Amino acid sequence: MAFPGVANALNPHWSLGEYAHEAWTLSDGTIPARPFAIAQGKDGFIWVGTGNGLLRFDGVRFLSWPAGDGEALPSRQIFSLLGASDGSLWVGTERGLSHFEHGRVTNLLEADEADVVRISEDGHGALWLWRSGSRAQQPLCRVENNTPTCFGPEAGIQPQNTFAVLAADSGTIWMGTSTALLEWQPGKLKTYPLPGLEGNANTEGVVALAAESNGTLLVGIDRSGPGLGLERLQNGALTPVVAPRFDGAKLHVLSLLVDRDQALWVGTSDSGILRLFEGRAEHFSAAEGLSGVSVRQLFQDAEGTVWAVTEKGIDHFRDRPVVSIARRSDFYSTEVDSVLTARDGSLWVGGWQTLYRLPEGSSNFLPAAGTLTEKQVTTAFEDNAGRMWVGIGDTLNTFKDGQFDPVHMDDGGRTGMIVSMTQDRQGQLWAVALGPPRRRVLRIDAALHRASEVKGLPASSKVSSDPDNGIWLGLLTGELARYRDDRLEVLHTSHEGPPSRIKQLVTERDGSVLASTGYGLLAWRQDRTAVLSTRNGLPCAELFASVFDANGNLWLYMQCGLVRIEENELSNWWHDPAARLQVRTWDAADGVQGALAPFAGAARTPDGRLWFANDNVLQMIDPRVANRAPAPPPVYIESFTADRHNYSIRGDATTPPLTHDFQIDYTAPSFSSPRKVRFQYRLEGFDRDWNDAGVRRQAFYTNLPPNSYIFRVKALNEGGPWSETAAELKFTVRAAFYQTLRFKLFSVALVLMAIWMGYLIRIRQLQETLRGRVEARSAERERIARDLHDTLLQGIQALMYRLQTWAVDPAIPPALQHEIEAVASQTVKIIVEARDRIIQVRRASPRPGELAEALAAAGHAHAGGPQPQLDIRVVGQPRYLTPEAQEQLIGIGVEAINNAYQHSGATRITAIIQYHRRWLRLTISDDGRGFLGGPEAAKENHFGLMGMQERAALLNTELSIDGSKDPGTTVELTVPARSVYL
Repeated sequence: MAFPGVANALNPHWSLGEYAHEAWTLSDGTIPARPFAIAQGKDGFIWVGTGNGLLRFDGVRFLSWPAGDGEALPSRQIFSLLGASDGSLWVGTERGLSHFEHGRVTNLLEADEADVVRISEDGHGALWLWRSGSRAQQPLCRVENNTPTCFGPEAGIQPQNTFAVLAADSGTIWMGTSTALLEWQPGKLKTYPLPGLEGNANTEGVVALAAESNGTLLVGIDRSGPGLGLERLQNGALTPVVAPRFDGAKLHVLSLLVDRDQALWVGTSDSGILRLFEGRAEHFSAAEGLSGVSVRQLFQDAEGTVWAVTEKGIDHFRDRPVVSIARRSDFYSTEVDSVLTARDGSLWVGGWQTLYRLPEGSSNFLPAAGTLTEKQVTTAFEDNAGRMWVGIGDTLNTFKDGQFDPVHMDDGGRTGMIVSMTQDRQGQLWAVALGPPRRRVLRIDAALHRASEVKGLPASSKVSSDPDNGIWLGLLTGELARYRDDRLEVLHTSHEGPPSRIKQLVTERDGSVLASTGYGLLAWRQDRTAVLSTRNGLPCAELFASVFDANGNLWLYMQCGLVRIEENELSNWWHDPAARLQVRTWDAADGVQGALAPFAGAARTPDGRLWFANDNVLQMIDPRVANRAPAPPPVYIESFTADRHNYSIRGDATTPPLTHDFQIDYTAPSFSSPRKVRFQYRLEGFDRDWNDAGVRRQAFYTNLPPNSYIFRVKALNEGGPWSETAAELKFTVRAAFYQTLRFKLFSVALVLMAIWMGYLIRIRQLQETLRGRVEARSAERERIARDLHDTLLQGIQALMYRLQTWAVDPAIPPALQHEIEAVASQTVKIIVEARDRIIQVRRASPRPGELAEALAAAGHAHAGGPQPQLDIRVVGQPRYLTPEAQEQLIGIGVEAINNAYQHSGATRITAIIQYHRRWLRLTISDDGRGFLGGPEAAKENHFGLMGMQERAALLNTELSIDGSKDPGTTVELTVPARSVYL
């Protein structure tokens, strides 16, 4: 029979003490009231019925569970629970039966106010229950589709105290009463009286029933004695259950469980739990940590965990990934110091006064040697010839056929305590001896059974062979040394932390060397050393031992747990010693008890299991099982709170405006490693990505803006995938009036309007400022022009008159008169130019209406004789124009009027100036012959058209000339306000 590994269900081959055991008690406050019943629904939660209500347990915390929607439970006193095959929960209370499904409670059988003390489900999904109390005249009831049908004396059922009900798949209902075992089918009742219970009326008698896989019935009786205790009903006869170290007649039985591996669990009223499997009996009670001595119910959940309800609390037993072996019937050791895998696949374990051997394929350890009183087995080593070498106390021995043959030093003395041993490629045996008389490296002659000290070698703690030649030494300083061909080479390595001796030294087939130290893993390969430490992702620094599994993954037995480094991660580290690795850790919650084994700390057996010695216990992990990805647990939303107000988690919740604090509680029922369940959550409508919550089971948000949200949460068991389906909660945060879209749009419009008004006001302010500056400049220019006209120009004109007088004065010689006339002519030109400049200075200071005046002045220049009539119209309020714009507009207008006077032969010329807030338009039209030049005239600058177009371009507009229609020509241009107005 193969030695079993760890599985999801309880491994029956492990002893009760090797399971992970945990208790929740009344005294520690985790259980608020005495528990009476336990069950599990398909939702994964464990439900506990107490004397003060219903509790729900997710593996981490017990919560008092309200009834939810629908009716309330008829009573808080709960006697029985059943997780039905359809996933619903049935609750037997002091005043009837309740059905809990999809968060709703439906109450049945309330009228009789009877205690529902036992519930069972048959193979067809029908519910069977027993009621007690004076009003329960029909105590046995069947429930189908939430409709009860009860049976009483008319069906052969008498009201009496009944403490056990079991509905068999065959349709038989088994009942345990104060005095007998009853077998009932409709219309047929058979009684199995029990000796010694005849006068046991109204007190507990047959209290527990369980069916075995072969169809037999186990009967538990809360009385000991012949024919009592634990009986088995087979072929119509009751017989006692007896096994080595197990006598059912001596027990006071309260509860029974046949688990999935057909192991029998017996809960007693005064001595805890007993388990019987394959003829081996075990006991677990308060002395071993059970919460109480009276076990009312035993139950196995979907994960295989076994639960016990005692008078003081709740206990459970589950497998751990890492199993500890120390004190059981086939292996009892107070100290485990070394492990070794022999060539035949057997495991050798040495410790204080013990040397055990586990043959390959066996589940039982065997003592390898006889009496080892007051002796410590230090090292076990098998050489190439198959000889077993064992260090015992301060001696080295060969071991064969149960006998030890000691090895002596050359001087006949003892070798001293052997702490490490190896054999090199040439077959030479080497050992490290701790002393006495001193720590030294020994060379062993197997043929002569002699050992000699190798002089000149440093103090060492471990030795291992080099696959090529020679040996490797692990020094007390924490450094590696290679010794071959009588030459020593010490490899100095820098590392963090204080010096640490090498605790284990292993050489691999590829020549690499792995040393376990206090600062991590010291490794050597291909003339390069490196240190794998916390900088690379290890959870702690102290390393005791290392071993590779069958898949090439490296396992490190460390102070903080057992660490696995996958082969590809290790390969990355060999290429880049600074790389940070992804590792997985099994810690104390998984059963790891990391501690130093004084001698050989790790081994792998051919079946792939890994074994570790830690000076106290032997530990084992099966990588094939440990590497299995556990299924993700189901995830549930527990509660939704906003500003300390609880909201329903069913349907869509709505919170009022200006809600500040939001809290969402969630959970995932898991009982293998509940404190390692990790969560991720995301609030759609707020979070961009998933938030890693770790093991925290709450999410908090503050000041969420008004919106509709969906909160999603998912979970994983460590080492497994994330749940594919996330639990979700929908809720809406209502908006305050000023948070609505309408208000925001209105506010935006007001802001934009205010900005626009501010802009207009600012523009007007700038215009007024500019206008004031222009008016001041215009006034100054007019003053300057006036002063020039009244002073300088008048003086020059007087000088011109004096020169003209001299030019005709006969007293002046004719030659001088000609000179004076020339000067007078030049003076006239200066006067004309000065007068033109004065006019330009005044034009450079525009004022409203000046454009119309300039056009009128152009018409007046042609007065006299038969001339066309000039009509000037101004539309709108005249505005200040920029000097540049006014100059160009006057130039265009005057040129157009001159052309009309000189070339059109018109009788009427019309000039229209239109002032608009967005533009200014100037139109000159006549009723004459029209424009005959066409585009070629513009190109040849006929009638000054090119100059007019250039002026228009300076105003960022185009000049429109239409002379194709007879009569008349129209010249028009429209200038944007930004290009013309001040």
